[in-house]
Amino acid sequence: MLDLSSIINIIVNLPAQSSQTENFSLAMFMSKNTVISTADRVKSFGSINELIAAGFAENSTEVAAAKLYFGQTNSPSKLLIGVQGEEETASAALAACREADTTWYICVPLSATKEDIVSMASYIETAKPVSLMFVTTADADVKTNSKDNLCDLLKKNNYKRTLVQYSTSANAVASIVGYTCGENSGTQSFDLDLKSEPGVAVEPLNSTDVALLDNSSCNYYVNIEGQYNLFMKGNMVNGVPCDEIIGVDMITAQIKQSIMSSLVADPKVPLSDAGIALVVSDIAAVCDTAKDSNFIKSGTWNGGNVLNLKNGDSLTNGYSIQVSSVNELTAAQKAQREAPPIYVCLILSDSARSFTITVNVSR
Repeated sequence: MLDLSSIINIIVNLPAQSSQTENFSLAMFMSKNTVISTADRVKSFGSINELIAAGFAENSTEVAAAKLYFGQTNSPSKLLIGVQGEEETASAALAACREADTTWYICVPLSATKEDIVSMASYIETAKPVSLMFVTTADADVKTNSKDNLCDLLKKNNYKRTLVQYSTSANAVASIVGYTCGENSGTQSFDLDLKSEPGVAVEPLNSTDVALLDNSSCNYYVNIEGQYNLFMKGNMVNGVPCDEIIGVDMITAQIKQSIMSSLVADPKVPLSDAGIALVVSDIAAVCDTAKDSNFIKSGTWNGGNVLNLKNGDSLTNGYSIQVSSVNELTAAQKAQREAPPIYVCLILSDSARSFTITVNVSR
């Protein structure tokens, strides 16, 4: 499968903790099931009843995980299930599922081993189209943050596309995946922190457990003050909030789609400043939508100097789009019909996760 990078090469520079069209509302569960053949590889289902009608037992791992996925208030409309053949490695099977169906965005390996997760996490970092992986672990060494536990191994590699949830409920992360896919319409950005996981049991964690899990960038589901069952913190294993990764993936895909629509629909995009301005306007329209959804915000740029954009500059719209003049291209570049590089700078909109409130009382 070829991608668009030879035509539109978008380089994403996303800061660390401080900072093809896939369907961003669609997940793919992968398991060693016997219902789907490796020839078919991936099949689509719209409900629990469809899974059972296809041959999945009512008490199967796949049906149980699907109940968590479809159990959110804003339920996803569809679920894909892929198969890992008996003789296949997990990473090879995942690559085959990615090749067989390019529409899914989030992979959930069901009942995967620690070794399988590590190998799949390596693959998912560079998978095309871009993908995420959400996994569940009940490993005791994750809870204690012992050396070489699953989160420790993933974090050492600075993986930004894998999210781990510690839970003793089997495949609990399928529930927060359901929330992600159900909410991800593109009209409003969202944070996974402090959300509910219907069907998942809360973990009896104490403050020490929570501190260790937070330090590992491992998510968990707990009860707060006997009133609230909450998923926390909604971060990938490298510590970056999941919503930032999703938002950047979406805006990147939308820019590609917008520019490709112009390239395909228009007789030609002139290699001139006026022609490049048409492409810039396509990008600006995508950025305006991102601002409307609260993914980006107006503010002060602190991401380093980029052409004429300097640290401390104000971005009223939350973004800057810069491109050099076509006149600055070399003769060789013009002969190859290469457009000048376009630089898009975004100020991401954070979400509030905690508050300090002082109440002063007078008699």
